[in-house]
Amino acid sequence: MLKAVLKFSVYLLLLTGFLWGGMYLLQQNALALLPEPESTTTLLFFALLTLLSFLLSYRSLGKDRFTFVNTAYGTFSLRLFATFFYIFFYLRGRESYSKSFILLIFGVYIFYTLFEIYYLTAKLHPDLKRDEPRND
Repeated sequence: MLKAVLKFSVYLLLLTGFLWGGMYLLQQNALALLPEPESTTTLLFFALLTLLSFLLSYRSLGKDRFTFVNTAYGTFSLRLFATFFYIFFYLRGRESYSKSFILLIFGVYIFYTLFEIYYLTAKLHPDLKRDEPRND
């Protein structure tokens, strides 16, 4: 388990660094969607949320399929509600904000969610060839 979590954490760190670098380049070219501290905070929020969600889903991976699917759906729902709370508290603390903030947040939300789904289904599957239909 530790090896898979460590590998996922490295990929997550690389993905977050890549996204942060992309946001930094956009901000340098006058396409600032978020001020610098907020973009870093947003990416760190989603990285930690993805790591926690992955840990919960990964723990149920060895059990039957229904437990894993229910746990994965539950973590995705928790991530969605956490995103709503993040947006609510962000907007509540600001007098003015960019309208593109909400689109950016949900874009990052979808990106991290797809990354976790891909990693859980494709990377952690023990043997993909074993499940292929055979014509005996």
